Amino acid sequence: MEATNHFDFEAVMRKLCSMSEVREGAEQFNSLPYFLQESLRPVKEGLDGLLRRLRLKDEPFGTFDGASDFEIGEFFSVAVQLENLLTRNHTEKKCLPKLPDLSAFLDHCCNASQYM
Repeated sequence: MEATNHFDFEAVMRKLCSMSEVREGAEQFNSLPYFLQESLRPVKEGLDGLLRRLRLKDEPFGTFDGASDFEIGEFFSVAVQLENLLTRNHTEKKCLPKLPDLSAFLDHCCNASQYM
């Protein structure tokens, strides 16, 4: 067994150079996503506090938490209804040409600059 419960988080993260490698690492080390989120929490909280003090036209800036695994699963189940070729491995913009129905939906219903 792991590797799942006993691993050196910092040593593993030093070896991962891209999001694709982090995703692969999360498959090998089940607790990697948790440790990654926890290591980023103080930075996110600090940036959130800083941004909330900033204002634009008397409106404070804000930040949002990332979607939970459940929310991502729900979104994915809806997205699969739009594009039956969609898999969880389609994680980059370069995959869109292979997904014509999803591409058409995004072109028609979304402001692409906000999502890509």
